[in-house]
Parts: sequence; C-alpha cells; structure tokens
Amino acid sequence: MKIGHKLTLGFVGLALLMAGLGYFALRTSRTTLEEAIGRNSADLAEQILDKISRNLNRRVEEMQAFTTCELAQEYLRLSNAQFENMSDPNGYIAQIDRDWVNGADLPLIGELTRNELARELQSRQKFYQNKYGYPLVGEIFVTNRYGANISQTGRITDYYQADEEWWQITKKDGLFVSNVKYDESSGIFSTEISIRIDDANGNFIGVIKAVPNIKESINIINEAKLAAEYKTTQLHLINGNGKII
Repeated sequence: MKIGHKLTLGFVGLALLMAGLGYFALRTSRTTLEEAIGRNSADLAEQILDKISRNLNRRVEEMQAFTTCELAQEYLRLSNAQFENMSDPNGYIAQIDRDWVNGADLPLIGELTRNELARELQSRQKFYQNKYGYPLVGEIFVTNRYGANISQTGRITDYYQADEEWWQITKKDGLFVSNVKYDESSGIFSTEISIRIDDANGNFIGVIKAVPNIKESINIINEAKLAAEYKTTQLHLINGNGKII
C-alpha cells in the first residue's frame, strides 16, 4: 500500500476516533447535565413544598391558639346551653337552615356577623389583609357542638354544618385540611382548615373553620421561580387530580 493511502487511512481513522470520542463526550455531558437539572428541580420542589407546609402549619397553630381564648370559649358555652334548653333544637336548626339557603333576609345573619366574637374574627382577617395586601383569609366562622353557626366574618352558604363531611372529620380527628378547592362563600381558591374546639375538660363544644387564600402558596412558587438556577424552569401548582391550578 502506498504511503499516501496509508496516511489517508490514518487521518480517516483518527477523524472517526475523534468523532466517536466527541459523541461520547456529548452524550456523557448531556446525561450529566440532565441529572444535575433533575436533582436541582427535585431539590427546588422539596424546598417549595417545605415552605408551603410550614406556612400552612403556622395557620393551623394560630387557629388552635384561638380556640382556647376566653371569648371563644364563653360564646360556645352560652350557645350550647341555649340549644340544650330548646325543646326541639334540631327542628329549629332545620328551619333556619332552609330559610338561610333560600336567601331569606334573616336578622340572625346580621347578629352572627356583628357579635363580639365575629368582630374579633374580622379584626384578625383585616390584620392579614393589611399585612399581605390581599385577603389572606377569605372567611372564618365558628359553630357550636350542634353544628350551627354562632359567629362568622361574613355570610356563608348555609347555617348548618354538622351534615358536612369536613365538620364530622374535624369533630372526630380534631383537624381537617382540605385539598385545594374553590370556596363559593369567599370566592377564592383555598385550602380549608377546620379545628375541633374543646372546653377546659376536653369536652367537644364546637368547630372553627378558616378559608386561607392559596395566593400565599402561589407567591412562594413565583419567588422560587425568580431565584431558580435555571431561568427556563417551569413551576406549576397542581391539585390531587393532577390538574394545574
């Protein structure tokens, strides 16, 4: 074989070897980059979920602290005593609930949004509004042990709550946190929080429910996106059914 042919074959072989090494390096670099992005994304998602979880736990603790306050305890004691003295408390609740759901202008609704306990709840609601610049808590209300509302920050969809699954779970387990859902009363997407209220002897006396706005969680996600290492990172909040919120 002539020297020229040998040199040509040598250069071709070298070129193929370099191309093969380049392809291998590219594949290796791509795999390494994908793994790095995957780890970064997983860490970022974990950090976001941890912050959302801590915020939610803080809201739960704030509500739990409120259940032991003297004002809430006294209102529930008086309300439960009033219902105990009724000849037919269930009949009374059913009639009020029917009128309430049908949109009747009941004087009771005004009373429940203006009593001292309601004003305290509204004060807390306003505090969050001023602090965060949006309605962090859409609504808060308290029921007695019969499931009837005794105080509320605003009119809600119905008067009787004891037939609701969330109320029953709260009474049984002490705490209920819902999946993200649209709340018709407050008109916001929220993760509803319900807390069982006991008296000093541990007896069940009522339930408090708050409807925190998920805007707080969305803000956490937006802040994380701005600070993400990879600017093309896409973050989405999805519900339990896999649908983007």
